[in-house]
Amino acid sequence: MSLRELVKGIEPKGIFVSSVSPDAFEIAVATILSQNTSDRNALKAFEDLKGRLNGRITPKGVLSLSIDELESLISSSGLKKGKAASIVNLAVVTLSKWGGDLAKVLEEGEPRRALMEVKGIGPKTADVILLHLGYKETFAIDRHIDRVVKRFGIVDHKSGYEFIRLKLMGIFPPEERLSAHKSLILIGREHCRPRNPSCSSCPLGKECRKSVLTL
Repeated sequence: MSLRELVKGIEPKGIFVSSVSPDAFEIAVATILSQNTSDRNALKAFEDLKGRLNGRITPKGVLSLSIDELESLISSSGLKKGKAASIVNLAVVTLSKWGGDLAKVLEEGEPRRALMEVKGIGPKTADVILLHLGYKETFAIDRHIDRVVKRFGIVDHKSGYEFIRLKLMGIFPPEERLSAHKSLILIGREHCRPRNPSCSSCPLGKECRKSVLTL
């Protein structure tokens, strides 16, 4: 079976960014907070910030805080200085360029490029945000997905972000990309762990090159 067929049968669950909010700016903030930390830590930071801003994280709300207070509120997610700077930069651009509505980035000719022009927003962050806003012309690669597809054998271990992104866009049609993104993350977290991967219980099973080499 192909990777696409194997992934189709997996029910995505427990992915923080997917469940936090339908609001575009809150999705973006959640994405930034989720970098290099656990869902639990990111969610605490998100809820602490949301609580301080009376239940809704908006560009204006973010900019009403001092940088020190913002850093303190999101400190549970780690890397507080870099994340706070990225959130502030995104808030400024969202207000100045899209009138406070980040969803309007989808009206840009190249939404991905527009997001990546914001200081602190790299390819992965832009791709995660766009996928969750319903933009289908991309695929987001995190460390779990990178590990899974390299072990599965569809790319080699030296492949970089952009090569893998385009490869997965070729495998999964637009309407399946968000679901596949979530499912591959789940596989990486629960089965294809960096150390002691559970190949015998993995949904990719014996189709995976890593499993074939280790069983």
